[in-house]
Amino acid sequence: MLPRRALSLHQPYAYFVADRRCEFPKRVENRPRLIATWRNWEPSGEFWIHASKGGGEAYWAEAVEYARRAFGPKLTIPRFGDVPRGGIVGRARIAGIVMPHRGVSIAKAADEPLRPALDLRWHFLGSWGYVLVDVRPCEFVPCRGAQGFFSVRPDVLRELERVAA
Repeated sequence: MLPRRALSLHQPYAYFVADRRCEFPKRVENRPRLIATWRNWEPSGEFWIHASKGGGEAYWAEAVEYARRAFGPKLTIPRFGDVPRGGIVGRARIAGIVMPHRGVSIAKAADEPLRPALDLRWHFLGSWGYVLVDVRPCEFVPCRGAQGFFSVRPDVLRELERVAA
């Protein structure tokens, strides 16, 4: 069964999470507070990745500067206008939490190797970090978003079902 919820990310962070061309995939999504009930609404921890329309060129430039400081100046990043906005770009599953002080509390099956692949350069100290696994890009599906996690409209879910098949 496909997820019913999505998490809205500003670009270029949706690109860093969902696009296979990204050299250093972002597998920690930072949030100012922990949403303790995420497993209550999606037991698998799976959700859609929504690329928001928000975040202008100044936000983009700040995010790109951070990524280049963390991963090197030659990091390949598309131009501001070359990434999709205002729709679903992929899906992922939450496998655990990085605590604000970087203590990793893993809510995962014992057979999932996680820590070696977890690049904490994507974690912002002081933020709660959702550890993302099973990230899969999908064909862009236009969708009105909302801040944080939100319910995806039934018509968009039908389209996502079509493109995920």
